[in-house]
Amino acid sequence: MPFQNEGENADLPPLTSWADLDVPDITWDWEPWLAKGFMTILAGFPGTGKSIFLLDAICRSYITGRTWPDGQPYTGEMGKVLWLETEGANLLNINRARAFGLPLEDIICLSIDPFDTVSLGNDAQKKAIEELAQHPDIRVIIFDSLSGGHGADENSSTVMIPVVKWLAELAAKSNKPVIPTHHLNKGTAPANQDITLNRLRGSTAIGQFARTVWGISQPSLENPDLKKVYVVKTNLGTFPKPIGFTITDSGVVSTELPSSPDQSDTQENREKVSNFLTELLKDGARPSIEVSIALKKAGLSWDVANRVKKRLGIASEKRGDNWVWLVKQDS
Repeated sequence: MPFQNEGENADLPPLTSWADLDVPDITWDWEPWLAKGFMTILAGFPGTGKSIFLLDAICRSYITGRTWPDGQPYTGEMGKVLWLETEGANLLNINRARAFGLPLEDIICLSIDPFDTVSLGNDAQKKAIEELAQHPDIRVIIFDSLSGGHGADENSSTVMIPVVKWLAELAAKSNKPVIPTHHLNKGTAPANQDITLNRLRGSTAIGQFARTVWGISQPSLENPDLKKVYVVKTNLGTFPKPIGFTITDSGVVSTELPSSPDQSDTQENREKVSNFLTELLKDGARPSIEVSIALKKAGLSWDVANRVKKRLGIASEKRGDNWVWLVKQDS
């Protein structure tokens, strides 16, 4: 309890220490990527798959209990997602969710009007968001995107600090992750280079209040379907290994990242990988994780395998919860 002053100091206010504060321990939904009670920003260029990654790789875990993109099991309680759309993309994202087989009743929105968007300058909407965030069934809050959620000068720290501070406080008060997406400065670097904090669009205050920042980039310009998500900044834990993924009609598929794509993608290696895959798949379909492990044991590149598979008539198909590689009979 606060220390009470006595004697000649009795008129002074009591002293409150950190020991008097009721602060929970840091707990993780996905360690060391996503902690409860903190804001995590997901940044990338438009078109790199930020919304799709959040919808299928993150929200799906909270809703269905599916493993996280790096294979870690989901250990929390399943529940609902509060999705706050600021760019008028409800129709697009709802159709994506349908295609991915996500239960729409578990994705909560602010309004029954599909054309409504959320504005962080609207006090009534902010109050409604604060109330919804406290609902025990809500597990995570998504803002897509930060830039679309305000009409302020993004380059002004004076203007942006109240915006991002409110999001950080929303996470802390609800003890749930809050994940806004955010864009990058135009023309700062090509899409295959990793993101740094100074590439976030607008004031440095935007990244200041996020305890974790994720980036999405395209590691290989020759293979635009391959994406990479990684931690740009963390104040909470260690920097995990980046995760590769591709986007299919059925959602996000995690995949192995090439260790050195420029060195491994030679004509000789393509022939080696082609011969290896032909032999591996001659007796029928194999789970993609088995293909990945077999390639790694043989010292061959997953990235090169993805480049030659189409020429070999190899396709990826989802069977149940798993993806398999197989040679199509009509190839």
